[in-house]
Amino acid sequence: MNRIFLLTIVLSISGTAHSINHTDNNFEAKIFVEQYISDFNQEKDINRFFHFPVVWLVDNTSFPKMEDDASKKLIDYDKLKKTGWVKSTINDLKVIHQSKNRAFVLLDFSRLDSNNNQILRSEVMYTITKRKHDWGISIVASASPFIR
Repeated sequence: MNRIFLLTIVLSISGTAHSINHTDNNFEAKIFVEQYISDFNQEKDINRFFHFPVVWLVDNTSFPKMEDDASKKLIDYDKLKKTGWVKSTINDLKVIHQSKNRAFVLLDFSRLDSNNNQILRSEVMYTITKRKHDWGISIVASASPFIR
């Protein structure tokens, strides 16, 4: 019984380590974005999914904003909750292109309230890049504005 428990712990730790590191050759952009949304829904610090500086083009202007302070939290969950947000769901996720150093991912997502009503639906294009051996989001662009 103890061996089964120990094996379960080891397997869960190794799975967590894989999802945290986002490293090198076995990188799958789809899994990366799914993990990002999962952490977002758990209100975790999502900065580890990004390379800094990161470029944001998500508000209702056509001017990109650059965030170069990796210590600044990228998402204000309290502000987001004031909109009624409880969780986000993936409607569609497409890897447009992936090479050895970058990936372009199109995410169609919804933000839902406590009654599972859709309060926002948006499409976002992520440019995910590999720097040294680590993958991270470098550019976030959306055709429809959303709060972060």
